[in-house]
Amino acid sequence: MGTNDFINMIVPYLMVFICILFVVCCFMRNCYCGMTAMELREIRERHEEEMRQNEIRLARRIEALRQQENENFDENFDEFFRNDNINRLELADALSEYAKYLKEKMEMERKKNEEDIVIFINPGNAEPVLGQLMTDD
Repeated sequence: MGTNDFINMIVPYLMVFICILFVVCCFMRNCYCGMTAMELREIRERHEEEMRQNEIRLARRIEALRQQENENFDENFDEFFRNDNINRLELADALSEYAKYLKEKMEMERKKNEEDIVIFINPGNAEPVLGQLMTDD
């Protein structure tokens, strides 16, 4: 096999490879499928700016809600104060009634637990008589 035979055999394959390489290079140059670094940087900067704007809007909204809540609290403070005082007075009344109830119950229990005192009245003669039960009624 000579050089001419080798060239005649390799040249068609080499031509096909060069044509395919040319088509791939043209496709990659003209058909752009990704983003450049500049485009990515612009997108990142736009996203960061949107995030800052969202944070500012959120802070303003929170501040407005706080102001509205403070105004509502100031308007309703007297009503809240009155309601709380009424609740405290009702609680104090209930506690005093309960204390009175417990005191009465303790007195009743004490009276039940006391031994009855029996006093014998002797009319003056030497004969014993029945005693009469005396209570503190």
